[in-house]
Order: sequence, then C-alpha cells, then structure tokens
Amino acid sequence: MPPIIGPLMATGWDWRAGVWSAIELVIAGVLYYPFFKVAEKQMVQQELKEG
Repeated sequence: MPPIIGPLMATGWDWRAGVWSAIELVIAGVLYYPFFKVAEKQMVQQELKEG
C-alpha cells in the first residue's frame, strides 16, 4: 500500500494516521536530502574526470 493509504486503512480510516504518515514522509525527506546532495556532487565530479 502507498505510505499514506496503508496507515489509513489499518486504523479504520482515522484521519490522524494519514496526517502522521504524511509528516513522517516529510521528516524522511529532510533527513535524506543531505545524503542525496553528497552523492550527486560525487557523481558530477566523477563525470568531469571521465569526460
């Protein structure tokens, strides 16, 4: 199930579960963003060396 729909269904369509799931997605995005930027920077440097 998609991240927001699954918790909604599991709790009998309690709207708070959907809101909490959406908040968790935002938190996860904020936490992972710096790692994606580091990986992107490394890929760009590797492409510049190769080409």
